[in-house]
Amino acid sequence: MTPTSKLRVATPDVADALDVVKVEVEGATGFSVEPQFQEIDCADLVVEMRLTDSYDAEPGLVARAIERSASGLEVLSTWREVPASRAPAPRSSHQVFDRPDAPMPEVARRALHDAIPTAQWFGAGEGTTGGVTSQWHLAVPVVRSDGLSIVGVQRRRGYTRRFCIRDAAAGRMGLAS
Repeated sequence: MTPTSKLRVATPDVADALDVVKVEVEGATGFSVEPQFQEIDCADLVVEMRLTDSYDAEPGLVARAIERSASGLEVLSTWREVPASRAPAPRSSHQVFDRPDAPMPEVARRALHDAIPTAQWFGAGEGTTGGVTSQWHLAVPVVRSDGLSIVGVQRRRGYTRRFCIRDAAAGRMGLAS
């Protein structure tokens, strides 16, 4: 399996921030990028992306190119990753929303809008279920075979137990089954 170059960047979470990140990184590096996961962290958006055509790119050089020419982006990490040899086990969602006009958490609406798995930390009382417990929410959008989108939401307690791309893949498989 061919390793791919990946990176995580942070930027202020403004309107269309994901699109801005993609354009900035592609402009700074000359490589096409595929955002794979995003995390809303207070007023920032953290995006994990794969550089799709950068098989031989040195991650450190990619980071320096972004830092030099992309204003408003902070490179958090870069690495080379070998694709997993097996798919994760399907994981069911705590809630599933199958109509875009249905009331749903803002993190689910954001995942549908950006068409990317989205995680968000909620401290006690700020948008959590029941308004009491601090927890992570992960919203995973899936386009069904009939063309309609659904989004599944999972929750996890404990700040250090954050979600990742593999959790999103497991949630996507759970929604597809």
